[in-house]
Amino acid sequence: MGADGAAVNLGHRGGVIALLQAEIGSFIVPFHCMPHRLELGMLSVQREVSMIGQVYDLLHLIWKTYHLSPKSMRELKALGAEIGVTVNAPSGVNGTRWLPHVSRSLRTFLKPGKDGNSSGQFTAVYVHMEHLAGASASAEIAGRAKKVKVSMEDGTFVAFCHFLSDLFSSISNFSLQLQKNDVILPQAVSGIESLLATIEAMAASPKPDGKLSEFLAAMKKQRQQRGGEPGAGTFKYQEVTLSKGEAAELAEGQPISQCAPRLQRAIVLTCESTVKHLKNRFSSLLEENTKDTPTAKAVKCFNVFSHDSWPDNRLELVNHGVEEVNFLLQHFSTVLDR
Repeated sequence: MGADGAAVNLGHRGGVIALLQAEIGSFIVPFHCMPHRLELGMLSVQREVSMIGQVYDLLHLIWKTYHLSPKSMRELKALGAEIGVTVNAPSGVNGTRWLPHVSRSLRTFLKPGKDGNSSGQFTAVYVHMEHLAGASASAEIAGRAKKVKVSMEDGTFVAFCHFLSDLFSSISNFSLQLQKNDVILPQAVSGIESLLATIEAMAASPKPDGKLSEFLAAMKKQRQQRGGEPGAGTFKYQEVTLSKGEAAELAEGQPISQCAPRLQRAIVLTCESTVKHLKNRFSSLLEENTKDTPTAKAVKCFNVFSHDSWPDNRLELVNHGVEEVNFLLQHFSTVLDR
């Protein structure tokens, strides 16, 4: 039985699962919905890492500006037409499914130009926010626009947005895998282990061919064109000058350990926090902190159906999984006999 983690569903005393086990049989395996676990884990990361909260706030302010003002949206589209950019309506970051909302909003925010390096959605939003900050009659709108503009000029912050897009892309792909109708438990176990390894690798170096790799490569190219001279004010992203943060150090294109200190700390903290909270949410599948109960053992035993767990030695393979399959036959004997 799969459900969200509310006590009314999975409570050991009066929950639906407890009533079903009492009436039908203890062989029923209660299971907290895995995409929901993923969402809860990432919400915990967002609360723990301040820069993720800053990205969330920025995306929300941008969405709020254009969602509540059709006039601002018309101006943004008109500006996009002038600079040759097809502008998309900024996506909201609120909603019951937090992860897909933020991932979609980040992709829209960082949408590149036609050739990948020229003006894009980022440029159009920046120029319009600059206009609102100086021309809006509303102090609230002007203040909001100025805050967004300042954040978009911060090279370290912009680089972190690219990293976060890579991270959320990997997690979203795993979430979609979990939502397939034909997914089985061993695939989910293999998927979460692969995801954790990918996230741990992101703490050491940018994802190959990812958004952050593209950003760092563009910064490095600009530095080489200037003969390697220092100076953060000369770096640009989508024609927007990155006059704040540590854009100069971002141009090196080195492993994360050699990036700008502020960016390095934010990336490492995010990866460590993500791994920690996902391991906590999926501990029953990863065999960490698992209670020694028949239900927990049944979940572990299903791993014998995963090819990844099979031994390479043919002699070992002959008897591999016999004990686990016998346990499953015994655990589900009521329904199998019936």
